[in-house]
Amino acid sequence: MHLTNFAVRKPVTIGALALFLIVTGFLLQGKLSVELFPAVDIPNVAVLIEYPGGSVQASERNVLKPLEDALKTVNGVKDIYSSAFSGSAVCALELRPGTDLNQAVVDVERKIAEKKNDLPPEIKSSVLKFDLNDRPVVTLALTSRSRSPEELYRLADDQIKDRLASLPGVGEVDVSGGRQREIDVAVDPVKLAGYGLSLAQISAAIKAVNFSLPGGDVKQGGREFETQIHPLLGSIRDLAAVPVPAGDNNVLLGDVAGVKENPAPESERVSLNGQPAVTVAVKKISSAGLVATSDAIRHETAVLQSALPPGVHLVALGDSSVFIREVLSETVHNLAEGIIITGLVLLVALRQWRSAMIAMLAIPTSLCAVVLIMYFAGISLNMLTLMAMIIAIGILVDDSIVILENIGRHMAAGKDPRRAAVEGREEIGKVAVAITMADVAVFAPLALVGGFIGQFFRDFGLVVVCATLISLLVSFTLTPMLAARYLHPSPAADERGTRRAHRFYRSVVRWSMRHRAAVILLTGATLAAVAALTAGGRIGTEFMSRIDTGRFFVYLELPPGSSLDDTAGAAGRTAKKLQGMAGVADVLATAGAIPNELRQGYNLAQLEVDLKPRRERKLSVWAIEDEVRGLQMPPGVTLRVAEDVLFGRATPPVSLMVTGPDLHELAGLAEKVENTVRSVPGTADVSMNWHQGQPTIDIAVDEQRSARMNLSPDLIAANVRLALQGETDQMYLENGREEDLRLHLAGSGRYDPGHLAALPVGSSSQGTVRLDQVADISYTAGPVEVNHYNGERMIMVSANTRGRPLGDVLNDIRRKLQLQPLPAGYRVVFQGEASDMQDSFQTMLVVLVLSVMMVYLILIILYESFTTPVLRMVSLPLALAGGILGLYLTGKTLNLTSMLGLIMVDGLVAKNGTLLIDYTHTLRQRGMSLRRALEEAGAVRMRPVLMTTATLVSAMLPAALALTPGSEARSGMAVVLISGLLFSTLLTLIVVPVSYTLIEDGSDWLRRKVLPGRRAAVPLVSPRDGPD
Repeated sequence: MHLTNFAVRKPVTIGALALFLIVTGFLLQGKLSVELFPAVDIPNVAVLIEYPGGSVQASERNVLKPLEDALKTVNGVKDIYSSAFSGSAVCALELRPGTDLNQAVVDVERKIAEKKNDLPPEIKSSVLKFDLNDRPVVTLALTSRSRSPEELYRLADDQIKDRLASLPGVGEVDVSGGRQREIDVAVDPVKLAGYGLSLAQISAAIKAVNFSLPGGDVKQGGREFETQIHPLLGSIRDLAAVPVPAGDNNVLLGDVAGVKENPAPESERVSLNGQPAVTVAVKKISSAGLVATSDAIRHETAVLQSALPPGVHLVALGDSSVFIREVLSETVHNLAEGIIITGLVLLVALRQWRSAMIAMLAIPTSLCAVVLIMYFAGISLNMLTLMAMIIAIGILVDDSIVILENIGRHMAAGKDPRRAAVEGREEIGKVAVAITMADVAVFAPLALVGGFIGQFFRDFGLVVVCATLISLLVSFTLTPMLAARYLHPSPAADERGTRRAHRFYRSVVRWSMRHRAAVILLTGATLAAVAALTAGGRIGTEFMSRIDTGRFFVYLELPPGSSLDDTAGAAGRTAKKLQGMAGVADVLATAGAIPNELRQGYNLAQLEVDLKPRRERKLSVWAIEDEVRGLQMPPGVTLRVAEDVLFGRATPPVSLMVTGPDLHELAGLAEKVENTVRSVPGTADVSMNWHQGQPTIDIAVDEQRSARMNLSPDLIAANVRLALQGETDQMYLENGREEDLRLHLAGSGRYDPGHLAALPVGSSSQGTVRLDQVADISYTAGPVEVNHYNGERMIMVSANTRGRPLGDVLNDIRRKLQLQPLPAGYRVVFQGEASDMQDSFQTMLVVLVLSVMMVYLILIILYESFTTPVLRMVSLPLALAGGILGLYLTGKTLNLTSMLGLIMVDGLVAKNGTLLIDYTHTLRQRGMSLRRALEEAGAVRMRPVLMTTATLVSAMLPAALALTPGSEARSGMAVVLISGLLFSTLLTLIVVPVSYTLIEDGSDWLRRKVLPGRRAAVPLVSPRDGPD
């Protein structure tokens, strides 16, 4: 009352404050960080191990097992995913939310150091911290028809990489493709044997002269000099003259090896639209805004292009900001459309342009105040916070509508505008606070829960809570102040229409009172039918709505042992087919790896397909994906399609881990699971990460024979590794530029296993010792990779969904797997979106329960009654039923955002029941009987209830239609809100009065039967005033 009095008496002050909020918020909105989704901290640590010459089995035995034993004790580790490859291994640690990532990296490095003695001495380890959301902001492609791959790589590495890395907000910059230059030391195997040398001796000779060490400081004449000691190697000619001890004499390196600068062997080959390319992937730091960083990169790209040689082009691909700009632009349009539609609804409902304008002023005032809070709180402008603003439109005008409608009634009673404004607000003040606190109670748990849900929806909840509280303040100040100065009583014609609506409503309520059993039975039957829809699986479930991002990936896998040329050829032919498809803009092909899955191998390829903007193509991304799946591939080449993942783990929706001890048994079980998944309708791109057929040379060193030759197994292994793998751990400096120095066996000896038998591995008194003199050599086919999950051997079976909701597909898979018992020690674990969906749904149910409990607690405090709030709760099952019915009728799924809608609708429909109950109590305190009070309260509150529902529905309508890019993510939530509000509003005006009388009759029966002759200590509802 005092606040409203002050506002009415000080209109200039209130107006100035409102103008300040609007202007400040408008100026600051351009300074908000712009993202697609809120930042979600998903901390992970990866340990990358180089194990030169190590087979898959050796990597598993010698690297993975010791590492896993050490890393499982790191604080905060949730799961460990490990993979052993030929020559390398990877351990990925998924940390619990909230774990200090920097400390985790330190702990991992310490554990590796402690385990050093148990690991092979030749391995190299690196520890990386990464976030699953840490994906390139922009990928640049450097192409030219006149420049070699070596020149393109040097341009990217020398000129582009450092320039981009210096930009504000830019984190890592990775260069891929092209070919680096290196100093190539190719040892002739014939000369090596002729001199009685081994590759290990050559390596030792080079290391002896290829060094740079500090020599200490020298002080002279008041000056201090630093000393640096290094051999006099200024050119390749100097390197060729390095002496290599050979018995009692030395031979020059150039006598046994060719020394020259060559392109390094390719591990990957990149092309853009069939043209060789080098890519530069640019990531941002976590605190930087994605759109701002992208703008800086694009500006610098234009500058770099002007400095590049003629015929060299720098093209921006995979720019995440393009899709984000499009999505957020359309969301802003939805926001504007919601405001306009809300204004029209208010104009029709309030029947006065002055009333509509007063109510509409709450929107810019409150939203700009919210922007001010977002700026200082560091909250980004993203799809969810913009969606919160769209929802807030209806909430913002709700409070003003209720106040204005009440003020209008007081004016119609003959009171002057100032008195009507103050007393009208005072009469409705308690219920306005109750409504606002109910909204706050619904959204507050979203900001309080932990884990993924808490991080993902925290900003959403804070924006809605802030908007709701500001709306309450506006309805207590700005709205009554403007009403006192500019509002006039409604025309008589409008009052006649209102009276007709009141008479109709009273007749409906009287009928309902006379047929309470029918109303309750009909309502119960409706709720039971909706519950049956849900229990019967008629409502599909998934983790998140699928979004047409305009990008997808194609993975190719050739038979193990395929060359890089074979894979690049297959990738090029596939890329050409993709370019011929309607709607495809660019195809970036990478042969030799599938970067999205952190897999490397000459038989692997990844094609990133960027589509034209949605308005320029007729087909959706899913239709084009289906077309790609129909491509005919050569025998032995498998093709998989992967959707673009905006956040979280880049794994297929269906991911099942089959774990167990024995690889042979495990492979058989995984194949059965794969066939089961393939048999379920709605699955596509079914595969597993277990492949046999990797050509393997097994070299078994005979300890007795090697001992007779005075050779250790370690020395023999080192020579074999140098012959097959080469050695690249030395750096050679020429003219101030560092280049790799690669030592290897020349010619076919490096690549052809048949030359291994004659490989010199040392010398003895009998002369040069060949490998076949000390070891048995055999040829087998081993696994391409071996994977572990928390130390257990694991094979992953994965698939995409197609034409069916994820939940339905998973349920069918579970039912079929239950019919296939597993041997002891083996199990199937659902991972990926299946696990995320289960965890998230459980958290959202907890949030829903907390929201209901908090709303109930707030209403108990406001009404000093345990049972009065129960009447308000009647609207909750009706709202939930309406929301689920809306999903069923529109074919939407129950997912993370639609579940958020179910939680939100609880708070929004609370207004209707609270308005009705509060005014019923007011009328009963004035001496009116219960049934007359319910009729009168329903008739009087019908108009504001319908208006608030209409404004909320109109604000959400553009989002529900899902006609714009990215709207798939929010349409389910909008549908739930619209259908829940409409269904609950229509039934609340009937069911709440009926429930009120039933509870009152129950209270009377309790007093008569249970407590005869005594007054109930705590009345269930306010005492009845007498007969109707």
